[in-house]
Amino acid sequence: MRFHGYKPNIVEEQARSIGLESIIIPTRSQEFDNDFKTALETVKHRGLRGIIFGDIFLADVREFYETRVRSVGLEYYDILWGQSTGSVIEDFIQCGFKAIVTSIWLKKLDRRYLGRQ
Repeated sequence: MRFHGYKPNIVEEQARSIGLESIIIPTRSQEFDNDFKTALETVKHRGLRGIIFGDIFLADVREFYETRVRSVGLEYYDILWGQSTGSVIEDFIQCGFKAIVTSIWLKKLDRRYLGRQ
């Protein structure tokens, strides 16, 4: 996962709650390309064959990651690409999932939104 400022323990718990192993490899802003390449090589050596992304409409972001993922011989999957945000949310809810706010940007939202479904 590539969230800026997202706490690793939250990612680990979210993965655990749906039965997935999490592999957390920190990256640094100034060294992101090198750190990301190292992370990709690490997961490849652990036997992963590809990386799944969830971008919907940011073509420059997609190209950035796709180029780097493929450069180390991994498959790049963008399973939500081109879908509308509304249809993604509808599918998510229809599958029985719940969204819980686990992180907020205090400049945009009040703390009272934390923990809401």
